[in-house]
Order: sequence, then structure tokens, then C-alpha cells
Amino acid sequence: MDRRVDVSTHFTSGDTALYRALSREKSTVTKPLLGQPVDVDQRDFEGKMPLFKAVQRGVFSMVKALLARGVEIDLEIHGGTALSKAAAKDEY
Repeated sequence: MDRRVDVSTHFTSGDTALYRALSREKSTVTKPLLGQPVDVDQRDFEGKMPLFKAVQRGVFSMVKALLARGVEIDLEIHGGTALSKAAAKDEY
């Protein structure tokens, strides 16, 4: 039986497997997902990207892993980039 799953598929919530793993800070799941042919810039139904979620949650090991995979750092969500959102919060 083939148990492969398309890691870019959206759940009914709009999340992808990568986005959901980042939301739950599951690096043991996220790192293997990044080894798959996954779109690291794929947005959920609200327009959020994995980089935004990693920055928002303060999971800097995942930020570095996403940057190493070539994530687009200039993509905007709700009037700002992941970097500008982090700077505005003055937490990072």
C-alpha cells in the first residue's frame, strides 16, 4: 500500500501540512516536510505563509530552515512582510 501524501494539499481549515506543523512548533515534523518537494511560499486560505507563521511563533530554527529552502522574504500579508510584522511587535 502506498502511503504517500501530497504535502501541499490544503486541509479543510486552509492549512497545509507544513503550516500546521509550524503552528504547533513541531520541528520533528517540519524538518522532514522541508525535505519534500513542498512549496515553502504556499499560502493558507487567509493568505498566511509558513515564514510568517514561523516568525510569529518565534520558531527561529524553522525560519532558518525556510530561508535555506529559498522562501520569498518579501511576500506581503495584511500590509507587511514577515520581517516587518516581527519588527513591529518588537519581540525579536
